[in-house]
Amino acid sequence: MIHFDKIVPTTAQTAVALGCFDGIHLAHRKVIDEVLKCRAEGLVPSMFTFADYANKGVSKRIYTQQEKLNELEALGIELVYCVPFPEVCLMSASVFVTDVLRDSLNAKKVFCGFNYKFGRGGTSDVSVLKYLCEKEGIEVVVVDEIQLDGVTVSSSEIRRLLDEGDIATASKMLNKPFALFGEVVHGNALGRKMGIPTINVGTDATKLLPKYGVYGAVVYIDGDPTPLKAALNIGMRPTVGGEEPTVEAFIIDECGDFYGKHVKVELVEYIREEKKFATLQDLQYAIESDIEAIRKVLA
Repeated sequence: MIHFDKIVPTTAQTAVALGCFDGIHLAHRKVIDEVLKCRAEGLVPSMFTFADYANKGVSKRIYTQQEKLNELEALGIELVYCVPFPEVCLMSASVFVTDVLRDSLNAKKVFCGFNYKFGRGGTSDVSVLKYLCEKEGIEVVVVDEIQLDGVTVSSSEIRRLLDEGDIATASKMLNKPFALFGEVVHGNALGRKMGIPTINVGTDATKLLPKYGVYGAVVYIDGDPTPLKAALNIGMRPTVGGEEPTVEAFIIDECGDFYGKHVKVELVEYIREEKKFATLQDLQYAIESDIEAIRKVLA
């Protein structure tokens, strides 16, 4: 896959997916599937998206930029323009179509969701896109909304679900488990002192963390496909006076030195809210109870 972080011309004739694509959820995948079909017409499956979501008022992402690029490559997108939003935010709708889609991306077909907005201030919709593209000989395909149990699938809905700890529904909309990625870093070793050693996962600062609390999770170490059951805590660790949110996992029935290794943590089920305990012993008892509950969840 070729990735550009700025707008530069390509000589290839392209079919282009338009949008932010945070999370690459079920609706996004429908757009991407339609783009991929254009390979049979000699068009290069491509995407024009953003490196930041300032236009959405979003500071934390369902997928980090690298996660998104990895997923797009795995799906078969061959050419990705992932540009800073300020590079296009002041463009009028007509300039975007002529200068970006026609002249730079050499687009012959473009694909987007039913609620796609573009142009200065995001004031132009799919009807404007169709009108402007028709004048340039570019076909526009608008993909209808996708619903799950009567709810429209969207990145904002997935963020809401994660904020509520509804991991199961969020993962269904994503079409894969919601996961956190990072390197195992050193913590304060408090869990080890309690006989419950945890790994501290250093996640990307742009990554959206779900509702604070305890989760049943599955951990993969350094790309090893073996799933390891884990009790995961996300939050401020109020019992010990944490100042920044942490991601800590106790790997059940497994021990070892994981420092410096890269892990993927797939969240399975929300167990309970984060709570401040009166003593460390009370915290230890609670964690032991959590582990037993998680064993049943992950059985």
